[in-house]
Amino acid sequence: MRHAKVIRTLLLSFLLPVIVDLASANEINRLILVPAMKLVGSSYVMGATGPDKFDCSGFVTYLYKPYLENLPRVSRDMARLGRTVQRQSLLPGDLVFFATGSSAGQVTHVAVYLGQGSLIHAISNGPNRGVAITSLGSRYWNNHYYTSRRVLDDRFYRETGGSQSETAAAQVVERDYAKGAYRGNLNQGEPEGEGLIHLSNGDSYRGDFHGGFPDGKGEYLWKNGDRYQGAFQAGTFHGEGTILFHDGSTLSALWNRGRIVSITRSIGEGSAARIRPGTLCKSYYQVEDSPWDSFNGVVEGDFALWRQNDKDQFEKWKRENQPGR
Repeated sequence: MRHAKVIRTLLLSFLLPVIVDLASANEINRLILVPAMKLVGSSYVMGATGPDKFDCSGFVTYLYKPYLENLPRVSRDMARLGRTVQRQSLLPGDLVFFATGSSAGQVTHVAVYLGQGSLIHAISNGPNRGVAITSLGSRYWNNHYYTSRRVLDDRFYRETGGSQSETAAAQVVERDYAKGAYRGNLNQGEPEGEGLIHLSNGDSYRGDFHGGFPDGKGEYLWKNGDRYQGAFQAGTFHGEGTILFHDGSTLSALWNRGRIVSITRSIGEGSAARIRPGTLCKSYYQVEDSPWDSFNGVVEGDFALWRQNDKDQFEKWKRENQPGR
């Protein structure tokens, strides 16, 4: 029994990460996410672990190995580390795994969750190659999602000192996401409180954020000069709001996830006069324009590396167990 207990302890020590005691979500930003974003544009090379060339798991190894002594080298093995996290509960710094290869159900790719539905990862092929920021919600990554794991200790995610609003106010940052460049407050690594985002299509939003997305009161500016002022929910126009069109007309309405429920006031003969209840007015968060929405190929990830490592381990085992040795 004593020997069995020792064996179980040794196995657990292999599968569980060795944690560095870090203080808060600020540490995730400083030690993991900021260095990761500085590597955007780096080349993809199978078997590379940095400092300027990576495969997908090599990118994670470069960022996390200093804080996770027992971090495995390939994505399939990384997917057994830490604990499972539901997709809707992801926090920046969590690892997200995908089955992108020719064999369905096999983990072949790993990414780092950045926040606001965004991933940062080293991609072997497809619309983006090398280290890039993409949307988890795009069709390709959504369809090939496998699991998510939290490999860092809870102390990474625990805010320290003061109220939630005071803590968030102390974390004003600039960060690129799949939909645009954000500047503002963070809470547990996600946009929270007051912020500004310049969206990739030329639109912008300034106002309240909650849970990573525009939520509360704010102003959305389209690139043509039209602007919406009012209530938001999860990145959509939701509640009472007014559009001030660049032609001088205005429209006040009640909105439900971007769709007009009822019009309370319309002024002018321009664009406002042509809008009716039921019209859907999208923010950029509701637009699917990522090249990954139409990509149907295979992202090989680090599967070839895992297969080679597996073969090397088998050959080593054969050599060490040959008769007469």
